[in-house]
Amino acid sequence: MSRLVVTLSLLLLLVTGCLVTGCTVSQPGPADWRDQARQTLDDVSSEVATARLVLGQLDAGKVPSSYGVTMAADAEEAASKAEEKLSSLQAPASLGGLPDKVLSLIGRATEAVQQAREAVVDERYDVPHLRRELGRLHAALDRRKAAL
Repeated sequence: MSRLVVTLSLLLLLVTGCLVTGCTVSQPGPADWRDQARQTLDDVSSEVATARLVLGQLDAGKVPSSYGVTMAADAEEAASKAEEKLSSLQAPASLGGLPDKVLSLIGRATEAVQQAREAVVDERYDVPHLRRELGRLHAALDRRKAAL
């Protein structure tokens, strides 16, 4: 019985400590969330453009494959980190469905960058459908950023 009391007391202290020290999800106001979303859209758009450029340069034989792999992997990592940072913010309820739309677009773009990296690693550079998709996503990210 006393072991249960000690365990519950420790748990209560832990929870209280988290509440006091701020162990909460970051919840910015609407303007701050939009600012962070704009930055993330810009960052991911840049990585999408990089992935598209790498595919084109590799297909044209203008860069070594090892350089292309490095650039594609870096683009994938940066896009994923940017997506993760924005998704870790608690979007204000007043923004309605906007955060879901933004995060969905960013998710699709990050996935396309991943596909580009996979194509580069597999030495499949002639992938016009993927390059077109990257181009469409780049434009959509820029449009969404401008609309925020």
